[in-house]
Amino acid sequence: MDVQCLWRFILMTQQRRFQDEILKIESERTIQMMESELEYHRKMSMIFESSLVSEQEHLSRIVRRQQATSQMRNNMRNTFRHSRGDDSQ
Repeated sequence: MDVQCLWRFILMTQQRRFQDEILKIESERTIQMMESELEYHRKMSMIFESSLVSEQEHLSRIVRRQQATSQMRNNMRNTFRHSRGDDSQ
């Protein structure tokens, strides 16, 4: 092997190592970005879940209040009808 071929071989080997290192670094960076993205979505899901639970509790209270109001209204109407002697309806 002549000297030029040897230098070319050394240079190509170094370039390959350099490219391998660059690929390794880029892969690690990509993995870190994906992990960060995953953590972000996990936190957003937790916040969304908490918000949904809170909203469900709020809606449940509203429904119970509406049911109680409706029951009171029905009782008042029945009492009024009974006091008028309007039981036939």
